[in-house]
Order: sequence, then structure tokens, then C-alpha cells
Amino acid sequence: MKKILNLFSLFFTVISVCATALVCHILFIYPNFNNTSSPRDKNISSFNATLMQSDNNTGIANSYQDSSSLPNIEAPPMPQTEAENNNNISAEYQSALNNAIDYSNVMYMSQAAIYDQLTSEYGEHFPTDAAQYAIDNLTADYNFNALQKAKNYSDTMYMSKTAIYDQLISDYGEKFTPAEAQYAIDNIGADWNFNALQKAKDYQTTMNMSAEEIRNQLTSENGERFSIEEANYAIANIVDTANNTSNSITSSESIQNITKTSQLANEISSGSYGNETNFSTYDNTSQQQTDDTFVLNTSSMKIHYPNCNDVKKIAPQNYSTSNLSLTELINQGYSTCGHCF
Repeated sequence: MKKILNLFSLFFTVISVCATALVCHILFIYPNFNNTSSPRDKNISSFNATLMQSDNNTGIANSYQDSSSLPNIEAPPMPQTEAENNNNISAEYQSALNNAIDYSNVMYMSQAAIYDQLTSEYGEHFPTDAAQYAIDNLTADYNFNALQKAKNYSDTMYMSKTAIYDQLISDYGEKFTPAEAQYAIDNIGADWNFNALQKAKDYQTTMNMSAEEIRNQLTSENGERFSIEEANYAIANIVDTANNTSNSITSSESIQNITKTSQLANEISSGSYGNETNFSTYDNTSQQQTDDTFVLNTSSMKIHYPNCNDVKKIAPQNYSTSNLSLTELINQGYSTCGHCF
């Protein structure tokens, strides 16, 4: 009996040692061997992480309550307009740049025309250094400006491709570079046949010119400078407003009309052709004598300089003057006359 008890005792002792070894293996040796944490360690890590997160949240909340504890980080500056990109420039330079921006964005002027306008005694009167600063700091797409000018000449005056190009580069016209003018011509998308037809109708209805005279005027180097094909299209499609009667006129009338046509061609080539009514001249000397900056035609909504030749063509009832800036007048619906600007 004693032997049996000893055997049971030994048996239970072996089982206890094995159980102890198994527990030690699970808790210490196995986790290290597999580079993983024991459930106990995971619980402890999770608990510590919760505590740290709580502390961090408390710290962030406290730091928001006390703004002095935040680092002093400067926000990046907001983008500025061209006219505001240098606070150290003089007021005169700033004003010159503002005017240059308006001339480019509103009137689509060329670089040379903007500079001349800024320095002209009939314009803004800026010194050359201020005007040059404005040109150097103006961000303008002069190709785009040339294209807008070309479209205006095509849409309102029905000019030919050659006439528009010459007007764009002329020193008496828009003063764009040849490259800028060529860009405009290449991208204008105008119907030159249509323009030739509109010109032909105008010559027929206002000057009673014959078909052959119209053809010659349309293709003349001193006239409209359309191609022969464009002129032929115009003649073939012109509507006879006189019930298909002869358009021939007497010799004296023909000479008169040719003279008028020649004058019109000269105005276009010199850049002086515009939209002003030219039917009457008012010899009112008081209209030439004003201390105001601009003379206004309240009928055609045109802006003139006081010494502009078109001022004496304004009917007295449509005559006004103003000291407002050019931008303010344009915002009121006025536009420049195209002669003195």
C-alpha cells in the first residue's frame, strides 16, 4: 500500500513539473521565438496606448486653449495681382502699371501702343522710366490682343486680310510686331468673301459705283486689297438695290466717287478710319477749348482728346467733357474714337 501511494505521489509530481514547464513555455519562450507578444503583453500595450492617447488628447486640448504654446508658423502669402506684386515701388510706377493693365485687358493694345500712350502728352503723361516699369511688369498676351483687334476690324469694318495685317503693324495703327499680326491673321477665322461682299454693297449703295469700279476698288493696292477671287465673289453675289437697272453713273459723278474712295482708302491705311459720323463739321471753336481731360460724344459714346479732329464733327447737342479716368469712362459704356488714341 505504501508503494502504491509513493507511485501516485511521483506521478502527480511529474504532472505538476510538466504543467509548470508548459506554462513557462507559453508565457516566455514561445512569444520570443515567434517575435510576437503574449496576450498579456498585448493587453498591457493596448492599455498603455490608451493612456498615451488620452494624454495626447489632453495635451492638444490644453494647447488649443493656450495659443501661446503653439509654434509661430507664418501662412504662405496669397497670390497677388500684377499691380500689387511689389509694395516698395513708387505710387507713380504703381499707377503706370495699373493703366497699362487696363489698356491691355480692356482695349487689347500692343506693347508699343501702351508705352506710347503712357508717355504721350495727349495720353497719360508718365515719365519714360515709369512707363518702362509698367511695360516690364505687365503680363500680357500680345498675340491675343492682336487677334482681338483683328476680329474687330473684320467684324465691324469688313476689312481684307492684307488691310488688317497692315493696320496691325502700322506705326499709325496698332503697332503690333509682324509675328503678333501674323498670329492674328492665322487665327482670326474670318470669311474674306463675306467681307468683300459687304464692302461691295457699301460702295454700291453709298457711292452708286458700277460693278467694274467696285471690283477695281476692292482689289486696288490703294483701296481694300482683297484678292481677285474675293472681289469676283462679291461682284457675283451683290444685290442690285436699284431693281437691276444699270449702275453706271456720269463722268463727273464717277470722278467724285473715286476721290471719296481714295480718301477712304488713305484713312484705312493711315489708321485714321473709324466709326465716327463724318457727315457734318461744326466750326464751334468752344468745342476745341476745354481744360477737361476728355471730350465725349454722348451719341456715339466715343472718347476723344480735346485736340482730336473729330471733336469738331460732334453735334453741339452731343458734346460733353469729362475729367474721369479712361477706365471709368469705359466702364460707363464709352470707347475710344480710334483716331487720337
